[in-house]
Amino acid sequence: MFPTASDSRATGQRKIVLWVPNWSVAALASAVPAGAPAATVVGGRVHECTRAASRLGICPGMRQLTAQSICSELLLIPHDPVRDAAEFEGLLQVFDQLVAGVCAIRPGLAWAPLPAEARWRKEEGELIQSLLEQCVSETGIEVYAGIGEGAAAAVGAARRGLILPAGQSSGFLRDLALIELVDYLPEEIQADYDEALNFLQLLGIRRVSQLLELGRTQLVSRLGTVGEKLWSLAEGGDLFVRAQATAAPQIKARYEFTPGVGAVDHALLGVRRVAQEFVDLMAGKGCVAHTLIVRLELSTGLESTRRWSLFDLTQSAQLSQRIIWQIRSWQDRMQQSGELGEEEVLLTAVSLEGTDVVTQALPQFLWGDKPQSDSVNRAVAQLQLLLGEESVRQPLLQGGMDPRERVELVPWGAQVEPVPREGEWAGSVQESPLLLFDQPPLAKVLGQQSDGTWGQLWINRRGILTGIPARIAVLEERPELPSGGYGVGRIEGMWAVRGKWWALRQEADAARCYLRLQVENSVDFLLIQRGQEWRVEGLYLQQAQPAPNFPLAER
Repeated sequence: MFPTASDSRATGQRKIVLWVPNWSVAALASAVPAGAPAATVVGGRVHECTRAASRLGICPGMRQLTAQSICSELLLIPHDPVRDAAEFEGLLQVFDQLVAGVCAIRPGLAWAPLPAEARWRKEEGELIQSLLEQCVSETGIEVYAGIGEGAAAAVGAARRGLILPAGQSSGFLRDLALIELVDYLPEEIQADYDEALNFLQLLGIRRVSQLLELGRTQLVSRLGTVGEKLWSLAEGGDLFVRAQATAAPQIKARYEFTPGVGAVDHALLGVRRVAQEFVDLMAGKGCVAHTLIVRLELSTGLESTRRWSLFDLTQSAQLSQRIIWQIRSWQDRMQQSGELGEEEVLLTAVSLEGTDVVTQALPQFLWGDKPQSDSVNRAVAQLQLLLGEESVRQPLLQGGMDPRERVELVPWGAQVEPVPREGEWAGSVQESPLLLFDQPPLAKVLGQQSDGTWGQLWINRRGILTGIPARIAVLEERPELPSGGYGVGRIEGMWAVRGKWWALRQEADAARCYLRLQVENSVDFLLIQRGQEWRVEGLYLQQAQPAPNFPLAER
């Protein structure tokens, strides 16, 4: 029989949960050899990794280069949320065969309300066992499943393979770490709770039992709506309160494709329109839906229906993302099963319906619109939807030895932990220039050498400049820097970065030297030397303060 757990009382809906850890990697089971170290990457960092990779010390958030240095045989695969969602559809179909009302939370996690017949006949253990066996037999993927009341308790039970007795989920939650109340949520929702959890940890509150001891009044007074949701989850409740009205407003939107479309790319414009229409309908009726039903209508007369929950339905970009996931899932399923045959099956319409509707006014701002940052985020999200997650990037400041290491371009909205800027960075370039060239122009540093002759100057292996610089010859034209000769006033700084001795000379992590020079009638130049080659790395906004003497080769 399936194990059970006990204690206390819960208020949330009783659910059966299907969960697959590290779904991004599990979805690649057919492409990754059994037992091989593999990881999905995004923005140059590890997103998820297999158990074999974890045993070698590789973990999510680690830089890709670091992971490769730990394991040279590591199989790296770009993270693709659309692919993950499409692969998850196979498990959702198995879930559909056993339980009605299956709702996808994110790729790798889904739940459904527990059938009343299963509770009455005490067949919960048999239901779980059937789900586990059918998932393995039909998809080859091992899953976890469990039953509990409320969102956090049900997911926690699935992670441990438990069936929580009715009314005892809140007692089960008391022993869990506080982070388990929200760590299963999609990233965009989970981010809303990060600041609150950090604040509670500073107060020494790290477990659910400690949160309950604090009291609801104290929690809500300090954290507002977020605190109220955390309290509901801690008691075994759900993330929203169901509407009490006898007739909740109907939220429905539909878009027809004329003619029908057969590829995701061709459906993007229609998907964006129907998603925005749905959001506008909610705003106009002063209500919010917490569950989305997406129906894809096909040219054969068939429909593909899926429920989605636990995301912000007021954001059209998040709606569009889930619709695209479902379209991709339908396409892949048709191709794999051979159902397409000779007849071309097209998508003719997309219908959206909101359920679990709560009547409440959406937030209105003083001047009748949302802040500019919201508009920017929506525009960027639409670009990423059309062109891919990597299409829009933002600079992330972090610690590093030189100006390029201190800035990393990451996908807009990605949750990336930067390298700490605090601490000792001995020998690092002290100040970053205003402008860094994407393609640094070739240059020569000329001056009087230690033997009294005139020629090119270098920083030798001892970190000593071989003469006194007098001119810089810029050999390549750039819009920000004309080619030609520039007179040198004085040396403002000199740094040698050891880098990686095994790296090739032109690689970013190879050994290199930096030289900051004051230029006559211009701003300061930052030059970089790699081997026997100088380039202008960047330009400063203004001249530096007089610098101390730097080591020069003796004459």
